Amino acid sequence: MESPKSTKLVRYKAFKLPKQTSDETSILEPSAFNFSVTSEWQVN
Repeated sequence: MESPKSTKLVRYKAFKLPKQTSDETSILEPSAFNFSVTSEWQVN
C-alpha cells in the first residue's frame, strides 16, 4: 500500500490535470481524495 505522501502526490496531480480532461478529473478527484483521507486515517 502506498504511503500518505504518495497519495497526496496523486491527489495533487488529479487537481492539476488540464481542463480538457475534466471528465477524467471528476472521476479521479473523489478517488484520490478518499484514498488519501483513508490512508492518513489508517496511519494516524
